[in-house]
Amino acid sequence: AQEEILSALTGQTLEAYMQANVFQPLGMTQTSFDRYERDPKSIVPMQGVEQVGVDVDRFMQLKHPAAGLFSTAGDLLKFGQCMLNEGTHANGRIISPLTLREMIRPQTVGIASIVPDEWTNDVDFGLTWIIPSYSKSIIHKKIYGHNGWGGCKFWVYPEEGVCFAMMTNLMAADMHGVDLDIVHNVFSACL
Repeated sequence: AQEEILSALTGQTLEAYMQANVFQPLGMTQTSFDRYERDPKSIVPMQGVEQVGVDVDRFMQLKHPAAGLFSTAGDLLKFGQCMLNEGTHANGRIISPLTLREMIRPQTVGIASIVPDEWTNDVDFGLTWIIPSYSKSIIHKKIYGHNGWGGCKFWVYPEEGVCFAMMTNLMAADMHGVDLDIVHNVFSACL
């Protein structure tokens, strides 16, 4: 639905719009929704997909905005720096201050979550980002970010002026005895 709305408004695909308006202006050369399609060998194979029953090839073909963006830690940190600069970068602005405020303002306070697995009722959601308001597993509360598919994490710490990008290929890390929130908390504790 998001891509159809964007296409109706701009005449562009999600990939084309994001490349022109976000990725290229920020120099995010390794970020796209169609990287798997263009160069599948550049994608590190996921570990543990058989345990969660995912058809990876079919899933990758969806190019889903919530779990289909491929990037690198370096590119994500470029995006994070732009967020820390209130949506601006060396050549202009990708997000207005009002939009950024709404992206990180809790929009779901008091609404019961229907998101499966890890995000139950211990987080709020902005218009884009997760805000761990009541989380018992994340110790720092004044951050915003997203946990990606396969154990990746991207979080912005506005008060400290830093970002956290962790890239893994371990699907359902908890099934392997790995708690990625502990890694995240170690980063927070080092600030």
